[in-house]
Amino acid sequence: MKFPPFLKQKEEKLLYSGTGELVYYIPEAYFGDTKNPTAKVVGSTVYALGVFDWATVDKNGKHSNARPFEFPTMIECKPGYIEKVKDLSLNNLKPMDYRVLHFKDGDEAISDVNIPKDIDNVDMLFRIMFLVENKLPPNIPYNKLQEYLPDNMALNGKGYGLNMQLFGIAIGGICRDPDDPSIPFRCSKKIEESMYGYRQISAKTIPKFVSPYTSLTSENWDDSLLAAMNMTSNGTDATSPVERIVTG
Repeated sequence: MKFPPFLKQKEEKLLYSGTGELVYYIPEAYFGDTKNPTAKVVGSTVYALGVFDWATVDKNGKHSNARPFEFPTMIECKPGYIEKVKDLSLNNLKPMDYRVLHFKDGDEAISDVNIPKDIDNVDMLFRIMFLVENKLPPNIPYNKLQEYLPDNMALNGKGYGLNMQLFGIAIGGICRDPDDPSIPFRCSKKIEESMYGYRQISAKTIPKFVSPYTSLTSENWDDSLLAAMNMTSNGTDATSPVERIVTG
Protein backbone atom coordinates (compact mmCIF):
# COMPACT_ATOMS: atom_id res chain seq x y z
CA MET A 1 0.00 0.00 0.00
CA LYS A 2 1.26 3.48 -0.87
CA PHE A 3 1.25 5.86 2.09
CA PRO A 4 0.98 9.68 1.93
CA PRO A 5 4.31 11.53 2.21
CA PHE A 6 3.62 12.78 5.74
CA LEU A 7 3.56 9.19 7.08
CA LYS A 8 6.80 7.34 7.76
CA GLN A 9 6.88 3.61 8.41
CA LYS A 10 8.93 2.38 11.34
CA GLU A 11 8.68 -1.38 11.78
CA GLU A 12 4.94 -2.10 12.08
CA LYS A 13 4.00 1.54 12.86
CA LEU A 14 3.11 4.52 10.69
CA LEU A 15 4.40 7.72 12.29
CA TYR A 16 3.35 11.25 11.42
CA SER A 17 6.32 13.13 10.00
CA GLY A 18 5.93 16.87 9.56
CA THR A 19 6.19 20.31 11.11
CA GLY A 20 2.45 20.75 11.61
CA GLU A 21 -0.21 18.26 12.68
CA LEU A 22 -2.29 15.41 11.36
CA VAL A 23 -5.82 15.37 12.79
CA TYR A 24 -8.51 12.68 12.81
CA TYR A 25 -12.16 13.75 13.19
CA ILE A 26 -13.94 10.77 14.76
CA PRO A 27 -17.71 11.22 15.33
CA GLU A 28 -18.47 11.37 19.04
CA ALA A 29 -21.36 8.96 18.40
CA TYR A 30 -18.81 6.24 17.61
CA PHE A 31 -17.79 6.23 21.28
CA GLY A 32 -21.34 5.82 22.57
CA ASP A 33 -21.82 2.12 21.85
CA THR A 34 -21.60 -0.15 24.85
CA LYS A 35 -21.41 -3.43 22.91
CA ASN A 36 -18.71 -3.77 20.23
CA PRO A 37 -18.01 0.01 20.18
CA THR A 38 -17.17 1.68 16.89
CA ALA A 39 -14.43 3.63 18.69
CA LYS A 40 -12.91 3.46 22.16
CA VAL A 41 -10.01 4.87 24.14
CA VAL A 42 -7.85 2.41 26.07
CA GLY A 43 -5.09 4.17 27.95
CA SER A 44 -3.12 6.17 25.38
CA THR A 45 -4.44 4.09 22.46
CA VAL A 46 -7.52 4.86 20.38
CA TYR A 47 -9.28 2.07 18.49
CA ALA A 48 -11.66 3.24 15.77
CA LEU A 49 -13.40 2.05 12.64
CA GLY A 50 -11.53 3.73 9.79
CA VAL A 51 -14.61 5.56 8.49
CA PHE A 52 -13.96 9.14 9.56
CA ASP A 53 -12.34 12.32 8.25
CA TRP A 54 -8.76 13.55 8.47
CA ALA A 55 -6.89 16.74 7.65
CA THR A 56 -3.44 18.26 8.00
CA VAL A 57 -2.54 21.49 9.76
CA ASP A 58 0.57 23.36 8.66
CA LYS A 59 2.99 25.07 11.03
CA ASN A 60 1.02 28.32 10.68
CA GLY A 61 -2.20 26.65 11.83
CA LYS A 62 -3.87 26.50 8.40
CA HIS A 63 -6.14 23.46 8.01
CA SER A 64 -6.47 21.54 4.76
CA ASN A 65 -9.91 20.38 3.63
CA ALA A 66 -11.14 17.33 5.51
CA ARG A 67 -10.95 14.07 3.56
CA PRO A 68 -12.49 10.63 4.18
CA PHE A 69 -10.05 8.15 5.73
CA GLU A 70 -11.55 5.30 3.61
CA PHE A 71 -10.16 2.29 5.47
CA PRO A 72 -13.31 0.57 6.75
CA THR A 73 -11.95 -1.73 9.42
CA MET A 74 -10.67 -1.30 12.97
CA ILE A 75 -7.39 0.60 13.34
CA GLU A 76 -5.41 1.64 16.39
CA CYS A 77 -3.41 4.83 16.91
CA LYS A 78 -1.76 6.89 19.64
CA PRO A 79 -2.47 10.61 19.23
CA GLY A 80 -0.50 13.25 21.13
CA TYR A 81 -3.73 14.55 22.61
CA ILE A 82 -7.51 14.38 22.16
CA GLU A 83 -10.12 17.11 22.33
CA LYS A 84 -13.90 17.05 22.18
CA VAL A 85 -15.52 19.53 19.80
CA LYS A 86 -19.27 20.15 19.50
CA ASP A 87 -21.18 21.18 16.36
CA LEU A 88 -18.13 21.25 14.12
CA SER A 89 -18.83 21.64 10.40
CA LEU A 90 -16.22 20.09 8.11
CA ASN A 91 -16.10 21.40 4.54
CA ASN A 92 -19.31 23.38 5.25
CA LEU A 93 -21.31 20.17 5.67
CA LYS A 94 -23.71 19.13 8.43
CA PRO A 95 -22.20 19.90 11.87
CA MET A 96 -21.48 17.00 14.22
CA ASP A 97 -19.84 16.41 17.57
CA TYR A 98 -16.33 15.02 17.11
CA ARG A 99 -13.49 13.69 19.13
CA VAL A 100 -10.47 15.26 17.41
CA LEU A 101 -7.20 13.31 17.57
CA HIS A 102 -4.02 15.40 17.15
CA PHE A 103 -0.76 13.89 15.90
CA LYS A 104 2.53 15.73 15.92
CA ASP A 105 5.89 14.65 14.52
CA GLY A 106 6.68 11.11 15.68
CA ASP A 107 3.17 10.23 16.93
CA GLU A 108 1.66 6.91 15.87
CA ALA A 109 -0.96 7.62 13.19
CA ILE A 110 -1.31 3.85 12.79
CA SER A 111 0.09 1.76 15.62
CA ASP A 112 0.12 -1.54 13.72
CA VAL A 113 -0.10 -1.94 9.95
CA ASN A 114 -0.82 -5.65 10.41
CA ILE A 115 -4.55 -5.16 10.81
CA PRO A 116 -6.22 -8.29 12.28
CA LYS A 117 -9.14 -9.78 10.38
CA ASP A 118 -12.28 -9.97 12.49
CA ILE A 119 -15.89 -10.48 11.41
CA ASP A 120 -16.93 -8.12 14.24
CA ASN A 121 -15.53 -5.30 12.11
CA VAL A 122 -18.04 -6.22 9.39
CA ASP A 123 -20.87 -6.15 11.91
CA MET A 124 -19.65 -2.76 13.11
CA LEU A 125 -19.83 -1.10 9.69
CA PHE A 126 -23.15 -2.78 8.84
CA ARG A 127 -24.63 -1.45 12.09
CA ILE A 128 -23.62 2.20 11.61
CA MET A 129 -24.72 2.17 7.96
CA PHE A 130 -28.05 0.35 8.19
CA LEU A 131 -29.30 0.04 11.78
CA VAL A 132 -28.82 3.51 13.25
CA GLU A 133 -29.54 7.00 11.95
CA ASN A 134 -27.10 9.79 11.13
CA LYS A 135 -24.01 8.16 12.57
CA LEU A 136 -21.84 8.24 9.44
CA PRO A 137 -19.61 11.28 8.94
CA PRO A 138 -21.21 13.65 6.40
CA ASN A 139 -18.12 13.88 4.17
CA ILE A 140 -18.90 10.63 2.31
CA PRO A 141 -20.63 11.33 -1.05
CA TYR A 142 -23.78 9.37 -1.84
CA ASN A 143 -22.23 7.72 -4.91
CA LYS A 144 -19.29 6.34 -2.86
CA LEU A 145 -21.16 4.82 0.09
CA GLN A 146 -21.62 1.38 -1.48
CA GLU A 147 -17.85 0.97 -1.94
CA TYR A 148 -17.28 0.75 1.81
CA LEU A 149 -19.21 -2.52 2.14
CA PRO A 150 -17.16 -4.86 -0.10
CA ASP A 151 -13.93 -3.15 0.99
CA ASN A 152 -14.81 -3.75 4.63
CA MET A 153 -15.52 -7.43 4.01
CA ALA A 154 -12.34 -7.90 1.95
CA LEU A 155 -10.18 -6.29 4.66
CA ASN A 156 -11.56 -8.89 7.05
CA GLY A 157 -10.78 -11.88 4.84
CA LYS A 158 -14.18 -12.58 3.29
CA GLY A 159 -16.35 -11.56 0.35
CA TYR A 160 -20.06 -10.93 -0.16
CA GLY A 161 -20.23 -12.54 -3.60
CA LEU A 162 -22.61 -9.79 -4.72
CA ASN A 163 -22.43 -7.24 -7.50
CA MET A 164 -22.28 -3.52 -6.80
CA GLN A 165 -25.83 -2.94 -8.03
CA LEU A 166 -27.21 -4.82 -5.03
CA PHE A 167 -25.19 -2.68 -2.65
CA GLY A 168 -26.53 0.36 -4.48
CA ILE A 169 -30.12 -0.79 -3.91
CA ALA A 170 -29.48 -1.06 -0.17
CA ILE A 171 -27.85 2.38 -0.04
CA GLY A 172 -30.74 3.82 -2.06
CA GLY A 173 -33.12 2.70 0.68
CA ILE A 174 -31.38 4.28 3.66
CA CYS A 175 -30.43 7.61 2.05
CA ARG A 176 -33.36 10.04 2.02
CA ASP A 177 -34.29 13.60 1.24
CA PRO A 178 -33.26 15.59 4.37
CA ASP A 179 -36.56 17.52 4.40
CA ASP A 180 -38.88 14.61 3.55
CA PRO A 181 -37.62 11.12 4.50
CA SER A 182 -40.46 9.51 2.55
CA ILE A 183 -38.55 10.48 -0.63
CA PRO A 184 -35.41 8.46 -1.46
CA PHE A 185 -32.43 10.75 -2.02
CA ARG A 186 -31.99 9.33 -5.53
CA CYS A 187 -35.46 10.71 -6.39
CA SER A 188 -34.95 14.03 -4.64
CA LYS A 189 -34.06 17.32 -6.28
CA LYS A 190 -31.40 17.69 -3.58
CA ILE A 191 -29.23 15.16 -5.40
CA GLU A 192 -28.81 17.69 -8.20
CA GLU A 193 -27.37 20.20 -5.72
CA SER A 194 -24.89 17.98 -3.86
CA MET A 195 -23.98 14.32 -3.39
CA TYR A 196 -23.53 15.11 0.31
CA GLY A 197 -27.07 16.33 0.96
CA TYR A 198 -28.69 13.03 1.94
CA ARG A 199 -30.14 12.04 5.29
CA GLN A 200 -29.18 8.57 6.49
CA ILE A 201 -32.02 6.66 8.20
CA SER A 202 -32.20 3.22 9.80
CA ALA A 203 -33.41 0.37 7.61
CA LYS A 204 -35.88 -0.36 10.41
CA THR A 205 -37.78 2.84 9.62
CA ILE A 206 -38.10 2.32 5.86
CA PRO A 207 -41.43 0.39 6.12
CA LYS A 208 -43.03 3.50 7.60
CA PHE A 209 -42.64 5.26 4.27
CA VAL A 210 -43.92 2.44 2.02
CA SER A 211 -47.59 1.85 2.84
CA PRO A 212 -49.87 1.65 5.90
CA TYR A 213 -49.82 -2.15 5.88
CA THR A 214 -46.02 -2.37 5.49
CA SER A 215 -45.66 0.16 8.30
CA LEU A 216 -47.78 -1.99 10.61
CA THR A 217 -45.45 -4.95 10.06
CA SER A 218 -42.33 -3.07 11.23
CA GLU A 219 -40.72 -3.30 14.66
CA ASN A 220 -41.97 -0.46 16.86
CA TRP A 221 -45.75 -0.80 17.13
CA ASP A 222 -46.51 2.72 18.39
CA ASP A 223 -44.40 4.44 15.74
CA SER A 224 -45.66 2.06 13.05
CA LEU A 225 -49.31 2.68 13.88
CA LEU A 226 -48.81 6.44 13.90
CA ALA A 227 -47.02 6.29 10.55
CA ALA A 228 -49.81 4.15 9.07
CA MET A 229 -52.48 6.60 10.25
CA ASN A 230 -50.55 9.57 8.91
CA MET A 231 -50.16 7.95 5.50
CA THR A 232 -53.88 7.18 5.37
CA SER A 233 -54.87 10.68 6.44
CA ASN A 234 -52.55 12.12 3.80
CA GLY A 235 -54.45 10.37 1.05
CA THR A 236 -52.63 7.04 0.81
CA ASP A 237 -55.11 4.31 -0.06
CA ALA A 238 -55.64 1.72 2.67
CA THR A 239 -56.51 -1.35 0.61
CA SER A 240 -56.06 -4.10 3.19
CA PRO A 241 -58.82 -4.96 5.72
CA VAL A 242 -56.17 -4.74 8.46
CA GLU A 243 -55.38 -1.20 7.42
CA ARG A 244 -59.02 -0.16 7.33
CA ILE A 245 -59.72 -1.66 10.77
CA VAL A 246 -56.65 -0.38 12.57
CA THR A 247 -56.42 3.08 10.99
CA GLY A 248 -60.16 3.74 10.97
